Amino acid sequence: MKKEMKHQREQQNQALTTLFSISQTVNKSLDLDQILNDALEKVTELFKCHFTFIRILDHQTQELVLAAHKGLSSEDLKLLIKRRKLGNGSANISLTSDKVSIVEDASSDPRTAHGKGFTAKMGIRGMIIIPLSAKNKLQGNMAMAFIEPRAYSDEEISFFSSMGALVGSAIENARLYQEQDATIQKLNETRKELQKAADALKNRVQALDTLFAISQTVNQTLNLDQILNEALDKVMELFKPYNVSVRLLDTQTQEMVFAAQKGGTPEDLKKLPKRRRLGQSTASIT
Repeated sequence: MKKEMKHQREQQNQALTTLFSISQTVNKSLDLDQILNDALEKVTELFKCHFTFIRILDHQTQELVLAAHKGLSSEDLKLLIKRRKLGNGSANISLTSDKVSIVEDASSDPRTAHGKGFTAKMGIRGMIIIPLSAKNKLQGNMAMAFIEPRAYSDEEISFFSSMGALVGSAIENARLYQEQDATIQKLNETRKELQKAADALKNRVQALDTLFAISQTVNQTLNLDQILNEALDKVMELFKPYNVSVRLLDTQTQEMVFAAQKGGTPEDLKKLPKRRRLGQSTASIT
């Protein structure tokens, strides 16, 4: 009796140690891919699975989507359905019932005995399918596969259920973090777009103010030099160019004649041709 009690205590301590180890593994990151891969690596190490994989529930399409795996080759993956609707396949039993599903021997279990599915093709005899849930919300499931058949006690099944809750909670936390991060990113993008719109509106208002000021100047005087110089002052103020100048067309000679200029240096002004024929230089494009 004492030996049996000692053995039970040892099993309980081992189970708690294993759960703690898995908890430490899955809770060290908020990156979903890292959580899934780290969880499978730890599970494979602790339980010596032939292979293991996790499917995540897509809540929009109600499909189970392959998200991570360990022990499967590229050729093996060709045999595995990547997306499957809820209700299809033996692995869905764990999701629809929210309970750990055990296949002790695939060759005799009625769910797999037909020998045509992925399990049979991979030579698997034992399967454990664990629902991954958090706050009564399913997140997906984890499959653990073994070459040899084996029966499992109620304590072991309870342990697998606790493990599923740990991994499920880590998945939910990672998803919430991703959703929050995506929301913040979207808000930042919206803020940038609004700032662009505000800047464009500000520039528009400044341009209208400039046009209004030029209009006022033109209507207040008939002095051509004053009109040109005040107009260029406004252009310099609004657009901040290096320099700006105005040429007027001499209709008799068909020449563009220098009339006013702002900005630049005196040396720039000396280099500027005072008269130039239409069609000469890029200034004549307009």
